[in-house]
Amino acid sequence: MLYGNGDICEGQWRDGKPNGNGLFLHAGGVVIREGEFRDGLLHGKGKILGCNGPGTIYQGDFQKVRSSAVDVLYTIL
Repeated sequence: MLYGNGDICEGQWRDGKPNGNGLFLHAGGVVIREGEFRDGLLHGKGKILGCNGPGTIYQGDFQKVRSSAVDVLYTIL
């Protein structure tokens, strides 16, 4: 799915939101989230690439990470 702001989300969907395995790319191309989504949020196993600059990777278990904002608060279990 291509959002109006240029963000792209691919993967499994339910009720109009990412649910299951997927990938979310921000329009600027800087931050990529991939893994398990629940109700549109990164939740479960996954990784976030580029959130603190090029080359940074956070990988692990996440709890409800927003997919629609570059500046996010996230929890790595």
